[in-house]
Amino acid sequence: MKHFRKTVDSQFLVKVIRDEVNQEEKEFFETWLHESDENKEEYGSLSLIWDKFGNSRIPNPPEPEEQWLKISEIINSTPQKDEKIVDTGSIITPLNQVKTQNRSRKFIQRKDYGWVIRFAAMLLIFIAVAYLYNHNRTISAEVKVPIATVKTEPQIFYTAVSGKGEKKTIVLSDGSVIYLNVDSKITYPKIFAEDSRVVELTGEAYFSIKGDKLKPFKVISGNTVTVVTGTEFNILNRNNLVRIVVTKGSVEAYQKYSDKGISLKRGEMTTFRETDGFTQPIKARIDHYLAWRKGKFSFSQTPLSQVMEEISRFYNVPIIFENPELKRKTITGVFDSSSLENIFSIISLALDVKINHTGSKVIVN
Repeated sequence: MKHFRKTVDSQFLVKVIRDEVNQEEKEFFETWLHESDENKEEYGSLSLIWDKFGNSRIPNPPEPEEQWLKISEIINSTPQKDEKIVDTGSIITPLNQVKTQNRSRKFIQRKDYGWVIRFAAMLLIFIAVAYLYNHNRTISAEVKVPIATVKTEPQIFYTAVSGKGEKKTIVLSDGSVIYLNVDSKITYPKIFAEDSRVVELTGEAYFSIKGDKLKPFKVISGNTVTVVTGTEFNILNRNNLVRIVVTKGSVEAYQKYSDKGISLKRGEMTTFRETDGFTQPIKARIDHYLAWRKGKFSFSQTPLSQVMEEISRFYNVPIIFENPELKRKTITGVFDSSSLENIFSIISLALDVKINHTGSKVIVN
């Protein structure tokens, strides 16, 4: 296995943005990103800068050799010797005075030459300053779009999809971070509107949202709308069930097209079904419901059919039950997702079932 130096710098983050990292580096990056708000802010800022300038063309700087050749021509064109002194016929200059004048002229020539060198240096500085000024002004012109223009432009939406066996990390335009679980989809705007921030989720994702009381953050998932101003929470939307778990701050959850909501605070959860609506908030087992964030499976009296569904989704492998009666067996435990064969061995022993993993499919009997 190829190892890498576990350090996070701008070059490593650019590789992450350009999706040029391997699976081990992705896992290390996600661990680092979740360690602190400072890390999230650093990555969010770099992502925004890269989005604006990463593909921009930077004007070529002035060529030093070319500029120096032009300056050298000026220097070489300066007279190196005095012209012959012409007797005008009106004044006869004594010999010793002529020598004194010549020495004085040579001194003046040396001073003139030094002045040209100083001028050349000043010219180079002027060229450099002018280049930097024009370059920065060009970038500013590209970034500082008039507010009226932004208002009239239609919003651009992105859709990030993580397939089976794949996770993704998305940084939004406000610096918020979304961790997308396997087999999930998130739709979000390139730039949020002036008065709101709205995304739409199918599947499962963990949200780390930047605080902004003037622009509430809304997650539309199934027939629910979760509203926050700045917090961290997890939403699952699968099989006609929506589950919301709050790990930081508080959130408000509503049914679509209804003003009746439910409030959740840190450490609480609720579920929603079309037939029953929202359940009352209860204390959540954070380690259990967010085990996927640490690369683990956590089951509690879970039917084997659901267990195998999660495994199939994570490893992107089809699972076939030859005996449908086995689907109702339940299991409780925490499994490390790094070894599929180890998981199958434990389940086989615990439930007295046979699990054959041959080729590209799994058979349970």
